[in-house]
Amino acid sequence: MHEKLLEEIDLLVSEGLYHNRTEFIKEAVRGKVLDHRERFLAENQAPAKQLSKLKQQENNEATKQAFKGVH
Repeated sequence: MHEKLLEEIDLLVSEGLYHNRTEFIKEAVRGKVLDHRERFLAENQAPAKQLSKLKQQENNEATKQAFKGVH
């Protein structure tokens, strides 16, 4: 990664938005995968119910991860 990008990530970490670089990178990758998944489903005319189910599963996983960091 470019040094400037790492500096920007470090700034977000120092502001308390993320615990560390790894957490930021995981969240960024997760978001990108979800974006691609949603685009793929939309292009293939998947039912809204299927998309909703996938989002709910992702929200459940994100909630589990958030509580993991609290304990």
